Amino acid sequence: AGALAAEPLTPEERDRQAVRRVMMAGTDWAVLNLPPNAQLKWVRQSYKELARVLHPDKCRAPGAKDAFQKLLHAYQNLSAAAATQ
Repeated sequence: AGALAAEPLTPEERDRQAVRRVMMAGTDWAVLNLPPNAQLKWVRQSYKELARVLHPDKCRAPGAKDAFQKLLHAYQNLSAAAATQ
């Protein structure tokens, strides 16, 4: 039973996983880890949580700056789309 036991992730591993997930996301919704057409309040909340994790001043994982830029771009697109509805 030992080999498959989930070890807690180190902060560095969590950062790397967050960067990888954002960079592999194919849509703005996927970047924010939300279902399409989620309410604006969830878009804002998800953005704030992810921005805290991915901000280049906090996240040392390779690609953090690019992931943060992709997150910001997705948030801006979805916020603008929600404002026009």
